[in-house]
Amino acid sequence: DNNKATVKRSYGNANGHTNNQSEVAVESEKEPVVIPHALIIGTQKGGTEALVAYLKKHPDVVCSTRKEAHYFDFFSSPNESPNGTIPQQDVQQYLRGYTARAYNVTKIENARAQKKMLMEKERKATGTATTATGKEIVIIEKTPIYMFHDKAPLRIQSTLPKTKLIVLLRDPVERAFSNYKMNRNGKDTFEEWIEKDIEVLKRAGLIPNDETRNHQRRIIDWIERNSTDFDRAWKKYLTDKEMKRGSRPWGGATSIGRGMYVAQLRVFWRAYGSEKERRKQILIIKSENMRPSKDGHVNLKNITDFIGIPELDSTNGNEVIHATKGDYVLREETKTRMRNIYLPYNLALAKMLGPDWQNTWSR
Repeated sequence: DNNKATVKRSYGNANGHTNNQSEVAVESEKEPVVIPHALIIGTQKGGTEALVAYLKKHPDVVCSTRKEAHYFDFFSSPNESPNGTIPQQDVQQYLRGYTARAYNVTKIENARAQKKMLMEKERKATGTATTATGKEIVIIEKTPIYMFHDKAPLRIQSTLPKTKLIVLLRDPVERAFSNYKMNRNGKDTFEEWIEKDIEVLKRAGLIPNDETRNHQRRIIDWIERNSTDFDRAWKKYLTDKEMKRGSRPWGGATSIGRGMYVAQLRVFWRAYGSEKERRKQILIIKSENMRPSKDGHVNLKNITDFIGIPELDSTNGNEVIHATKGDYVLREETKTRMRNIYLPYNLALAKMLGPDWQNTWSR
């Protein structure tokens, strides 16, 4: 059919180096394009599922039909640059593929029609259409690996330049342990589960072989003063042969690396250029700040303000908590080892994000 085109899906390691491909047919002239207002891009086990559950309760929010669309990490464009930039001539076709994968267009159109009807009804009754909720339907998609994928930032920026990005960052030690509890195979201890990733990080130079505390200043200086080498080491880590994904990563794949947030955010920083643009487009919050208070209330005001919708009257976090079950205990010596590994990265993250992040996750 001459009216059809394809968007290629690339299966590869963490940064998109291809092992094989399949294609999704898209009606190039007929398929609609949905532009989301916000993407929740990370981090895995950082509370993203709970955040979607809260936002779904908002009358003005429509979320993607897939729990995680996995589009900007899996799908490439025929003329895509090596860093992930989608050329202008491919944008509409690429977004048609995204829409077909992520959204139920009829559901979105029905929600917009319902919103329009309610606003018109209020206008007739009161003379104004200023409702208790916002003026439009807000569309949101969540895929936490977007933050960890080095081509996703420019794929997103070059195709959805006005879409806002939400990042939840959790204590990296707790994040890794939660990840283990979710994927535990019943055989490996947590220590065995993370060791392979630590070996890969050492090969890339992101963890020193001696793991002593005197490496911390060296890592911070490396990030600050020789950023090209640091970014090259991060790329080496993502492209390591042990990182091949296949249909499912090996046990502890990326369990430690996913908590090195500063390395991941640097890729987005380059994609979004100026500090003014980053502040406008990217919201980064601590997952711990989303925990329910004693009465169950979750404060989402910074998020609802950021995406331009009124705050929910009541958000009961006790209804949607997705804590991973299990009676596993993190050994103190393992926690101390991980704190030492993460400390320079957390300090560099605080320098990147500002004083509110000082001494975060230091216990």
